[in-house]
Amino acid sequence: MGRLRHRLRLLGLFFLAVGNLLLRGVGIFGNNNSVNWGLPILNYMWWLGIGHAGTFISALLLLIDRPWRNSLNRLAELMTLLAVICAGIFPILHLGRPWLFYWSAPYPATMDVWPQFRSPTAWDFFAVLAYLLFSLLFLYVGAIPDFACARDRATRRVQQVVFGLLALGWRGAGSHWVRWRRCYRFLALLAVPLVSRYRAATRSCSRSATRPAGIRRCFRPTSSPAQSFPASRWLRSSPAACATCCTSRR
Repeated sequence: MGRLRHRLRLLGLFFLAVGNLLLRGVGIFGNNNSVNWGLPILNYMWWLGIGHAGTFISALLLLIDRPWRNSLNRLAELMTLLAVICAGIFPILHLGRPWLFYWSAPYPATMDVWPQFRSPTAWDFFAVLAYLLFSLLFLYVGAIPDFACARDRATRRVQQVVFGLLALGWRGAGSHWVRWRRCYRFLALLAVPLVSRYRAATRSCSRSATRPAGIRRCFRPTSSPAQSFPASRWLRSSPAACATCCTSRR
């Protein structure tokens, strides 16, 4: 209960901050006539770095065929999905009128109004949407055998139908495993270059905005590879930390 109350307080603090943003405007982020993007783009790129770490870890461990990957892949893929959702919040809040965020999308309208495709706001919409769909697909394909297992163990008819639809007729045959591995590895091969190219796209997106020279140092941590993949850096440093701890105990 204590942890739940603490999380609810943090969530309430977030809603208070959003309410303050809607009342006072995006100027509280440091945005003005000469600074188009302020704090939201930093949060946006940070959460994307977290999401890229999950995709990179899961895809790379699949390609190099590590047997202990199963203990990390679901956590990494869910981390990616939630991080992308969090990243998509900040460009919407940056608009100043977040209830009109759909104006960034090319939707059919009687006035034939289209978004400005040279604007980074439109780039963010397509980038976050594409990365979110790919993350969902990568997570779903990897979970197809799990859905089949849940279908076989379900006791209620509704659960059997839902998990059966998600399992796509999986029966555990040899041909099913072969096709599943091919599809899963193909998505992993797409994920690794996608992460690297997407990081380059977000850096070019941040450089395209008008900013004073002093704010560029704020973008250096988000552009470096170490900060782009904070989870992979943590995984790399954790064995050294454990070894140091064991040595100190001895």
